[in-house]
Amino acid sequence: MLYPINWLLAGGGVTVINDVAYLGKLTVTTDFLGISGYYTNGNDIVVVNRGNAKQAAEKIEFLMQHPEERNAMAARAQERVQDFRFENFWEKMKKEIFTLL
Repeated sequence: MLYPINWLLAGGGVTVINDVAYLGKLTVTTDFLGISGYYTNGNDIVVVNRGNAKQAAEKIEFLMQHPEERNAMAARAQERVQDFRFENFWEKMKKEIFTLL
C-alpha cells in the first residue's frame, strides 16, 4: 500500500498502517511523526522522504521486482503489529511495572 501522510493527519496514519500490517500487507509511506516508534524502515515498512516522488517510485519498483523481500517485510509488519494488541500491550506493561516495584 502506498500511503502519503500529511503531517496534520499523522495520528490517523498510524492506525491505517497498523490495519494494513494486520492484513499482511506492506506499506510504503512518507516519514511522519511517530512512525519510527512503531516500525523500522527497511525491515517492516518502507519510509520515503515527503515530496520525493522519484524515491517512492524507485522503492515501489524494487518491491515489485523482489516479491520475496516484499512478502518477508509484510510478514514482519504483520508480526510487529501484534505487539500493539491490547492484550499483548497489557502483558508487557505488567512486566515493566512489576519489574520497577
